[in-house]
Amino acid sequence: MQPKVLIVGGGVIGLALAWRLSQAGAWVAVVERGRCGGATSPASAGFLQAAPDLTRDAPAMLALTLPALAGWRDFARELNDASGIPLGLGTRGVLAASLDESDDAVLDAREQRYREHGLPVERLSAAAARRKEWSLGPDVRGALYLKGDAWVNPFALGIALTEAFRRAGGRTFERERVLALERAGARVVGVRTGSRRLAADAVVLAAGAWSGPLAEPELPRGSIVPARGQIILCGGQDPQGRPLLQRAVSSPSVWAVPQNDGRLWVGGVREPLERRESLDDAPRAETTAALERALRRLMPGTADLALDGAVVGHPCRVADRLPVLGASRTTAGLFYALGHYRAGILLAAETARLLAPLILRGEEDRTLARFDVTRLATRSSRTSGHDVIP
Repeated sequence: MQPKVLIVGGGVIGLALAWRLSQAGAWVAVVERGRCGGATSPASAGFLQAAPDLTRDAPAMLALTLPALAGWRDFARELNDASGIPLGLGTRGVLAASLDESDDAVLDAREQRYREHGLPVERLSAAAARRKEWSLGPDVRGALYLKGDAWVNPFALGIALTEAFRRAGGRTFERERVLALERAGARVVGVRTGSRRLAADAVVLAAGAWSGPLAEPELPRGSIVPARGQIILCGGQDPQGRPLLQRAVSSPSVWAVPQNDGRLWVGGVREPLERRESLDDAPRAETTAALERALRRLMPGTADLALDGAVVGHPCRVADRLPVLGASRTTAGLFYALGHYRAGILLAAETARLLAPLILRGEEDRTLARFDVTRLATRSSRTSGHDVIP
């Protein structure tokens, strides 16, 4: 018999896993404190990059990111067929631009990582970069053309996963916050929300920054480090109707992605949250202004574009910058899928591929060993100095 599975968290990680489990015949429900697919995921670039910047600090991530990118096109086709929703998959590569000498050093290191792993990359002069993207400004000194990298519309991805999961027979409980795990001895038997108790044979914590209190004490207090990400949306064409970008571009301070809704999605560096700071969803005027300034330097033609909104999300990383994936070692039936930080969109399908067999049949892929929760057992809450506010 297939297990009855509850997934806490309706972001792209939880939804992708829920969909795979439902396809295999399991009874699956997703419990989400807001709207499925509508929390942190839409406040991201949607980049699909084999060696993103985060691999510089956590090279073990390449064990996930390389196969994830290799399988993403097939995953996108399958999800599009299952949901009927276009994902806006962009496959023209990504331009990583340099605006000063410190940026040049960043590109040097990134180019080296790509070449070490046999990934397609080309160093471009400023003139060559502008031939690819005419809207790049005079401050651009050069760029890396990351030919195999791609992007997707994160908002569309969340909607498509929710629809595919529901069509596969899955159930969602939206706007319900999980208050506690229900246990019988050393086994999890369900969850308690503000309005009900839900029984299950297995529970997956995939609620990102909101997973901390539920994962204690196995995941030590302070191990989850929340951040704040904000994007702004603006028009994607100049006054003559020309698309401003054919592909995603980035610099160390800002990125811009042409999405399939006709707009540019613009974001930048995540802001680490101060101790005890609230996980609020209100856009900040100072962050919007900083993004607009950085975008105008990268692409001066965006100066007159009308702002079309802002979205805030709260990606989280684990203190050692690796996600926590796999089974709990103290509570039977409990599983973790959290801490993906900036790679959640990229790793949604790969996380589901690795965890579904473990949950359904106890088959543990050896890739999961380096992301096991036990590695954090000796870390104290003083490691990060951050607390998560549910």
